[in-house]
Amino acid sequence: MCFKKKILFVIPSDTMGGAEQLQVSLAEEFYKCDYKIEILFLLKKQIDININAEIKYLNAKNIILGLLKLTMYDFSNEYHMVLSSQTLINSILGILKNLNKVKCTYLIVRESTDVFNRFKGLKLWCYTLAYKTGYGYANLIICQTNKMKENLVANIKSFSNLNIQVISNPINLEKIKIKEAEPFIDDILVNKKFIVSAGRLIDVKGFDILIKAFAKFSKKYSDYYLIILGDGPLLEELKKEAIKNKIEDKVLFKGFVNNPYPYFKQAKICVVSSRKEGFPNVLLQMMSQNGAVISTVCAGDIINIPQILVCNPNEIDGLFEKMIEITNQNEETLKNNLFAHFSFLKNRTFSNYISSIFEALK
Repeated sequence: MCFKKKILFVIPSDTMGGAEQLQVSLAEEFYKCDYKIEILFLLKKQIDININAEIKYLNAKNIILGLLKLTMYDFSNEYHMVLSSQTLINSILGILKNLNKVKCTYLIVRESTDVFNRFKGLKLWCYTLAYKTGYGYANLIICQTNKMKENLVANIKSFSNLNIQVISNPINLEKIKIKEAEPFIDDILVNKKFIVSAGRLIDVKGFDILIKAFAKFSKKYSDYYLIILGDGPLLEELKKEAIKNKIEDKVLFKGFVNNPYPYFKQAKICVVSSRKEGFPNVLLQMMSQNGAVISTVCAGDIINIPQILVCNPNEIDGLFEKMIEITNQNEETLKNNLFAHFSFLKNRTFSNYISSIFEALK
């Protein structure tokens, strides 16, 4: 195959969070368009990434060392595009582009979270400095939601002159269709009713709120289980929360699950309990499988998604009430919900996402 142009993706780690998954999937889509793909991971290799790309690692022990190594990295190739989706990486690439150490026609940076809603103090100061020093050299800044763009421009006044576009997160329904067809093989949950949630076990995901809401729910529906998919530093703390609420036998922590779609499909309810997000990609994944989806209003534009139930973040009673409400919906309503979800998702393809990037660069 004759490749026309080169594209570089710079990604923190190969252990896939939502932003990392999106970047790797985007790399796959660009490959289909006859681009040569390179991926540079800052941290040490953890898993195998099986895609058509030249993959390199800076082998840093932590993200700070990774950022330092990035500033000294020899970018020997010239690229048509360089893409990244982490604020500090975005800023460093902008500075390196200005110094002509990164040679590319287009530097495209994506916002992975709403920094001004999520962080405070020294961390927020560091991110603000990163915005002011490196972002001005990007050719395109992608925001996931209108709220994210509004917050960015409101807090960094100079950004009003930059090319900032809202491009909604894509989802690969074709790949999901293959994964959802895999059999559900969790022996513990066969013929069991359960609620599922998924994500990294960190404070921002609000799993502590979900456990407390489920404790109330379990008093009314004692035959339900709560399944939490994902790893993270708060595992032991969340287990203690389940014990404190006397539901430790009903809350099952499954760790990282390579294919969560059978869980999403079999669940009676899918829940996003996050406190704050850029936009939770797992919400779209749940919507592709299930008509019974609840989400906190943890990001912009969630309130406009059809046929999901929403509640405010950090509200145990609010989440509990929505769990009761969705449990009482009949099968016909849930089928109609799923149909509405599919109609909402079907145009959020990676192909359309790339087309939006090209349009924004005109």
